[in-house]
Amino acid sequence: MTGLCLVVDVLDSDEAAARADDHLRAAAEVVGGEGTGDGGGGVAGDGGDLLLARVLEGVGGSPDVAVVALRHQEAAARLAAASPLPAAGRVVCGMDAAVAAAPGADPATEAPGGYVELVLVRSEPPIPFDDPVVVGVSRDYYARYLPMLGARHLRCAVLWHDRVRAAGGFIAFRAADDAEAAWWAEGDPWRRVAPGHLLRLPPGLVAAARPTAGRRAAAR
Repeated sequence: MTGLCLVVDVLDSDEAAARADDHLRAAAEVVGGEGTGDGGGGVAGDGGDLLLARVLEGVGGSPDVAVVALRHQEAAARLAAASPLPAAGRVVCGMDAAVAAAPGADPATEAPGGYVELVLVRSEPPIPFDDPVVVGVSRDYYARYLPMLGARHLRCAVLWHDRVRAAGGFIAFRAADDAEAAWWAEGDPWRRVAPGHLLRLPPGLVAAARPTAGRRAAAR
């Protein structure tokens, strides 16, 4: 499994929100690639470390979140040193690279928009994957939560600090409106471990998973 390095900053203060654009510009300048802070996304086209630098809008009271996706973990340290955002709101973690949409992916079918539920585990020390709570969350996720989502599910992934320690969960899904999205996010099993952040997902960012037999059946 090939991983991406994510630098995730929760913009839960006036100071953080005011400096988000400067943070994304720092990502483009220090790490390499292109990013925008105006609600758009940036994807590096020059082979640089930066794949994405974007602010995702919070839904239902969740704060906005700045997400920077990098090819190499070393780039995260350079960004952290240059970022004007307070480090207290930051989580650096890994995620399966297959989550990211390929350049030119069709936003109507291959990378549709919707919502993202992001759970960031900030425990010290980080919680191990074999912790009984995490094991129970994982079982519930695949046995109950994803089948309930059915065809609404676009893509899910575990966030990690390393091979043995969890950093949280990520799930992209469709919903008819913000209220329905909030209902589904509230049921995310990862919320038993840490608070969740519900965010609006623009098209073209997340690669939709191929439907399984269970998802196809749920859609009928």
